[in-house]
Amino acid sequence: MCLKPGPARVSESSAAPVSGSFGAFFGPIGSVGTISQTIATVAGQTYNISFWLRADGRTPNLFSADWDGSSLTSIANTAGFAYTEFNFSRLATSGSTVLSFGFQHDPAFFRLDNVSVTAATAAVPEPSTWAMMLLGFLAVGAAMRSSRVARTRVRFAI
Repeated sequence: MCLKPGPARVSESSAAPVSGSFGAFFGPIGSVGTISQTIATVAGQTYNISFWLRADGRTPNLFSADWDGSSLTSIANTAGFAYTEFNFSRLATSGSTVLSFGFQHDPAFFRLDNVSVTAATAAVPEPSTWAMMLLGFLAVGAAMRSSRVARTRVRFAI
């Protein structure tokens, strides 16, 4: 993790984090501070990025989150809000990707917690789903076949 200008504080206060024992406070006055981490990624793989953010609500304030230099979100002069989860899906373009957060909050704090980056996985149907789909196709096929069969009635005169 790389921390650039502006004070960042880590707190053990139970009031600070959304979960667990630790949460980060960010709120440099008069300048934008950043915190970033270079993450090992696979080019062409989609990643799910999530984090929880809380704002104390005094202005001016600015928060941004970037994935490999592209903006995930940017918030400016926001009113205060409780911890809110932010979720994004982005494609990695190389073997390493920088996730960074920028912040300024005069004279209060943004609180950041539970930052997570995970590789997205394709959904694989369960065997029961495949079985139901196969039974459905068989039922549709049988219904179509029975409706195509021409029925001829023969009556004999007595």
